[in-house]
Amino acid sequence: MQHSKHLLTGVILAGGQGRRMGGCDKGLLTVNGKPLVRYAADNLRPHVSTILVNANSGHEDYQKLGFAVVDDGEYAHRGPLAGILAGVRAATTPYIAISACDQLALPAEVYPQLLDAAQNNDNGLAVARDSERLHPTCAVVATGAAPSLESHLQQNQLRVGLWFQQQGATEVCFAGVDFHNINTPEDIQRAKPS
Repeated sequence: MQHSKHLLTGVILAGGQGRRMGGCDKGLLTVNGKPLVRYAADNLRPHVSTILVNANSGHEDYQKLGFAVVDDGEYAHRGPLAGILAGVRAATTPYIAISACDQLALPAEVYPQLLDAAQNNDNGLAVARDSERLHPTCAVVATGAAPSLESHLQQNQLRVGLWFQQQGATEVCFAGVDFHNINTPEDIQRAKPS
């Protein structure tokens, strides 16, 4: 299997409304002096040719940090599936690697293993899981998935984990990997060095 960066565009999902954070733009929050979006970018950068941020606000702020931005278009604020669709529409590579904007450090093997699995999957889909549950915002998606994503969004079927399962995505288990992301102000406090 190829692990060439030219196969992957990184897509950071930052289009949510951050309700549990008081409605702020979560990817722009700083943890230990660094915007959350940069942690996600650091996880992706070794594996991808380019990085896009999917956001529905704060475009100028993300651009000042050096990121190209794509929004949800006609599916604004419809959740991660809309962000994944925006990513596959904008990508110039056969696959996208997705990350939540609030994902802290991940082991280096996560995205190469997901790409391997996606290349061996009939629909070009692989999604991370741990021993307990699926982590649908850590995945590799073939850009050919656009029609299926559009169909689900048009029918208001917005559950991203369910979409992966219905499409027969390969679930890659990373036992012991902490997929914990930052959802609340308490999570930010916990992420600070003691």
